[in-house]
Parts: sequence; C-alpha cells; structure tokens
Amino acid sequence: MILRRRRSAVKSMQCQVDFFRSESETLRRKNKLEVQKRQEAEALNESIMKDYENLKKYTKKLEAGYLKKAK
Repeated sequence: MILRRRRSAVKSMQCQVDFFRSESETLRRKNKLEVQKRQEAEALNESIMKDYENLKKYTKKLEAGYLKKAK
C-alpha cells in the first residue's frame, strides 16, 4: 500500500517536472522569437531612417537647384 502511494507520488512529481520542462522550453522559444522580431524591427527602423536622411538631402539639392533657376 505504501509502495503504491510512493509510486504514484513519484509519477505525479515526474509529470510536474515534465510539464515545467516543456513550459520552460516554450518560454525560451517564445523569448527567442521576440528577440528576433525586435532585431528585425530595429534593422527596419535603421533602414527607414537612412532612407529618410537621403530623401532630405535630395530634397535640399532640388530646392537649391530650383532657387538658382528662379533667380
């Protein structure tokens, strides 16, 4: 009788350990995906900022050329 209780307690504990392991792995994967998404968003943001700066430079050149022609 006592042996059965111990076996069932051991099985129960093993199930809990397995559950927490799988939860841990799931959270690690989720965290890894979040980090990857953040890095992709930062790279995209940098690219957009570079394009914006280039557009500003181009606009200034066009304005300067237009002002020269207008005089």
